[in-house]
Amino acid sequence: MPALDFVQFIPALRRNLNQGARSMLVLQPAPLAYSATLAQLITLIVLELVLTVLSQVALYGTRGEINLWALRGALFDVPFVLLAGWWVARVSLRGLHPLSFAVALSSMSVAFGVAGLLLVSGLQSRADWIWFFYWGLTGWWWICACVLLARLTGRGIRFNWRGWSLISVIPLAAQLPSVPLWQARSDEAADPPHRASIEREAAFHAQAGLLDRDLQKLLPQRPGVVDLYFAGFASFAAEDVFRKEIDVIGPLMRERFDAAGRSVLLVNNASTVMTLPLATATNLARTLRGIGERIDREEDVLVVYLTSHGSAKHELAVDFWPLRLDTITPASLKRMLDDAGIKWRVLIVSACYSGGYVEPLKNDNTLVMTASDATNTSFGCGSESDFTYFGRALFDEELRRTHSFAEAFGRARVSIGEREKKMGHDLSNPQISIGSAIAEKLKLVEARLAGPAAK
Repeated sequence: MPALDFVQFIPALRRNLNQGARSMLVLQPAPLAYSATLAQLITLIVLELVLTVLSQVALYGTRGEINLWALRGALFDVPFVLLAGWWVARVSLRGLHPLSFAVALSSMSVAFGVAGLLLVSGLQSRADWIWFFYWGLTGWWWICACVLLARLTGRGIRFNWRGWSLISVIPLAAQLPSVPLWQARSDEAADPPHRASIEREAAFHAQAGLLDRDLQKLLPQRPGVVDLYFAGFASFAAEDVFRKEIDVIGPLMRERFDAAGRSVLLVNNASTVMTLPLATATNLARTLRGIGERIDREEDVLVVYLTSHGSAKHELAVDFWPLRLDTITPASLKRMLDDAGIKWRVLIVSACYSGGYVEPLKNDNTLVMTASDATNTSFGCGSESDFTYFGRALFDEELRRTHSFAEAFGRARVSIGEREKKMGHDLSNPQISIGSAIAEKLKLVEARLAGPAAK
């Protein structure tokens, strides 16, 4: 591009972006202020793509790469934008260039892309709200696009319905199944031998035998001993913190709670697909059935720790792209435990809104602990974190000092509240329910673990 053209290009781009921001706020744009050139349109489309990638990086983490094959889906709307632009120029009373509406709509979409990026970045700890606001932004984009089209044509509803039909295809097409522009790395340099994407053939076939191997290794119950079995479930692959928790909690349960040979760890993470079974609803049900076959159902206790993101609908996220996995609900977890015939239960759920698990799961033979109440979020997730607030306080701090789950929870709840106040967070308000029968059963476990023969 010649120097003179470049000097003119930047102010023209700035004018287009300014008009796009006005359109997003439903302010009256200046139809003839747009610089309707092919170079401007291409630049605006590229800016939209860049903002889309940045939003996906903020949502899924920085380990990844651009998926060029996804460009076809990302650019699906361009023909409809161009066709709508041609139609606007044809019927407009303002003598617009055929690219004017396409440039105007793309300028507005850039403004929405900035808003989407800020939204995703600001709601990292409240993943369930992201999709709520996403749908709100999508609806607002459509309204603004319809208003913009009407203003550029200068005509009423009778003339504009064709243009509105064309631009309505764009948000509808965005809901079709698609591959994100930003995805987990698939090249050998980015995925060293200890990391592998689940879609790779070696990892895919390795999974078939991993759970069978771990279930076969489970030690049987010991008559006259209240054995403690442990199932760890870290089900959100895009953030390493959940896998890191299991990396610490698994050994802790084996060493301090005599669960060596009686533990099964289910993890969704690229670093464990060749060594640990996936954290899926099916694998969790199989694990509980396998443990149920080993234990003395009247004597032994099962501890289950589930760590992931949670939603206000009380669904535990189970995610490992590109797999489509079922969430874990209180009802489905209860059904798995009942089907496995496990009587004595210590259930620990670390997720936002996890307090919604307490009422459906509590009974006389169950201890339920959650990282928050049913209406608040918990904190500490993210790939850079080693522990969630709840996981660190309960396991890495308090259960290293005591064998009492109830005592550890009480102290952890206090320290979590102090930390949240210091960080300026709303209080997560962790919850606990202890059945009278399980309380007595756990006293036997505590006495055994604290005795001279304890491991």
